[in-house]
Amino acid sequence: MQLGIDVLRIGSLAKTLRHDRFLRHLYAPEELAHAESLGDRRRGEFLHGRFAAKEAIAKVLGIGLFGDAPPHEMAVLRNAKGAPEPVLRGRAAHCAAVAGIAGLTLSISHTRELAAAAAVGWPTACDCRDRGLVNALSEAMLARGLSTVIPVPASAVLPRTRGRGRPRAGAVRWP
Repeated sequence: MQLGIDVLRIGSLAKTLRHDRFLRHLYAPEELAHAESLGDRRRGEFLHGRFAAKEAIAKVLGIGLFGDAPPHEMAVLRNAKGAPEPVLRGRAAHCAAVAGIAGLTLSISHTRELAAAAAVGWPTACDCRDRGLVNALSEAMLARGLSTVIPVPASAVLPRTRGRGRPRAGAVRWP
């Protein structure tokens, strides 16, 4: 499993986004078509979020964003539920195959000031919505020849509170 994360300030691409040539290099035609349907502020947030996603995907693949595969070959589309769905084409798909990445999961978030994205590359095809994360990770690790997988049962996660009963990250109790 590979992880890639990227954060950038909204507006940092403002000059770049004014040039059609750069837009066509950075974004897939589907992404540009969707961006054109948005208002100015939302369009900027959308394009910055997609750029952060491409950076995160490039990190998963172990390549530079402007190196082995052009950014427009890393399209970030939307699935039927509206969630971001990475689609790799051309050299980006080749880089994923070389890196042993068979599937990608992506999350994008933004505020008025920042855009952030996190991408996870799975070495074997798996759909974590259909089975537990622990099972998916175990299968992926076993496929790579790693046999020492210790699943953490749900009962091992202790709920924690901070101050007036607000939730805090759970602590894991190891047997």
